[in-house]
Amino acid sequence: MRALLYKEWREHRWVLLAMLLLLALGQAVALRAAGIMGSPMVAYQKIVAIMVPLMALVLANRLVVREYMGRTQLFLETLPVSRTQVLAVKWLLGCALLLLAMGACLGATLLLARHKVTLTPHYVAMVAIRSASFALFSYALAFAIGLTGRYRYVIWSMLAVCTMAANAVGQLAIQNWAPFYLAQESMVYERLVLPLSEVLVTCGIAAALVVATFALALSAEGSLVVALSRRMRSREKSAVTISFLAVIMAFTVIEARKPKPPYKLAHAVRSEGGPAVAVGDAGPEGVAQQLANAISIDLARMQAFWACTTLPH
Repeated sequence: MRALLYKEWREHRWVLLAMLLLLALGQAVALRAAGIMGSPMVAYQKIVAIMVPLMALVLANRLVVREYMGRTQLFLETLPVSRTQVLAVKWLLGCALLLLAMGACLGATLLLARHKVTLTPHYVAMVAIRSASFALFSYALAFAIGLTGRYRYVIWSMLAVCTMAANAVGQLAIQNWAPFYLAQESMVYERLVLPLSEVLVTCGIAAALVVATFALALSAEGSLVVALSRRMRSREKSAVTISFLAVIMAFTVIEARKPKPPYKLAHAVRSEGGPAVAVGDAGPEGVAQQLANAISIDLARMQAFWACTTLPH
């Protein structure tokens, strides 16, 4: 194990140092602009949202893609360690580097924000849990897709297209999805309640990706990943291109974003006169009726004052 860790360090140390230098530079720029953002903690949120996916891609590319595409994994198979141990070391090494780097960024941000922001153990723990969960998901996704070899660009493209289509056509806002919600600005502004359901969903997805990673890497005694690392043939390129274009065309023919249905109040009490006003919950029915009538009268006066023929719905 020690020899494997030393080999990984010697092979990737300069890239890792360059990545950490870039992270430090981004942290410095974000903290310098923290005054405009309103809080130094927002700088950390920007670093998490931007740098975590980028670092996860770099680590996965160095530890997995480069290893299999360059056939250097054949050398590792000659060492007195199993494939499971090799894969576990690579996965844990990249994950530890990512979490340690983000921990250092969080520590630096907390050090600079201690006189400007009220920092409590509960608040710091919430920020750390949300950022660590997002980092774990990003790295697990990048590592799993990295093992798909020549199909990794296709999978990334399909994920991007499907995500944009779900946001534009399906009315599924990306910022509300469990993994991405954790990296929103609410990370540094929410001080009381941890979004536990989003954290559990994100960690669950990451765990499923880890299981899929080991299943793919160890299937057929590792020969499947080796086969995927070979370059695409011309027929494969043609099939992938046609399939990708077909998916894009399918999304273009889907009807545009549908308007949301009008909001309806259950068991609402309506005003006796016009304009119509519905009150859903205001205590006893008599009180609700009085409130609806009062609002209706005020709207009627406003309509007469502004000379409006119709009121917006």
